[in-house]
Amino acid sequence: MLKFTLRVEYAIKALVRLALAESPMSVPQISSLEKIPINFLEQILVRLRRAGLVNSIRGKKGGYVLAKPPESITVLDVIEAVEGKYGLVRCLVPGEHVECYIPVSDCILRGVWNKVQERITDILSDITIEGIIEEANLRTSEEPSNVGIS
Repeated sequence: MLKFTLRVEYAIKALVRLALAESPMSVPQISSLEKIPINFLEQILVRLRRAGLVNSIRGKKGGYVLAKPPESITVLDVIEAVEGKYGLVRCLVPGEHVECYIPVSDCILRGVWNKVQERITDILSDITIEGIIEEANLRTSEEPSNVGIS
């Protein structure tokens, strides 16, 4: 089963929260609102900053803000920022040279996994932070009890 880490989920929740904010948000603010442990959130925000997805602002009214518009930040961007290059199987991770026990020319599954990975990558590239917000707004307008980012 394809599974993404809690780090990815928390990163997306933090980015959605920043997209909704009208001013910079501090780590404790994001942590409290999204129920993300502060130490873990700090690590995530460092990775997001290094990837150019958020900026940090110093000072009394400082905090974190999005570095790009929410419609230009994709789920694939987030995954790669916090987890590194994505690959469905180890031999398909870009930049990794994995020694496999089956020679590439004899691997009957490589083509299948490559097609699956291409489709998943396309989907992850199409989902943006803005799209997640819009989807959540539609859901909460239909189901008033579903408030928050989950």
